[in-house]
Amino acid sequence: MQVKRAMMAAATRRVLLADHTKFTRDGLYALAPLTDFDVVVVDDGLAREEVRAMRARGTEVVVVERG
Repeated sequence: MQVKRAMMAAATRRVLLADHTKFTRDGLYALAPLTDFDVVVVDDGLAREEVRAMRARGTEVVVVERG
């Protein structure tokens, strides 16, 4: 976990890639709040309300169509 946090601190651009299922349940740990990422890439299975909420907090969200 410390290595991942150090990588986040050293990065010039932080991108989170996660499918929609990662947003509907609690995990064992959280690396960082979503607002710490420059871009969040998620599939179109995530509820539009969630996407709007992230964008309202200033996070760039890229929604990718599942194919």
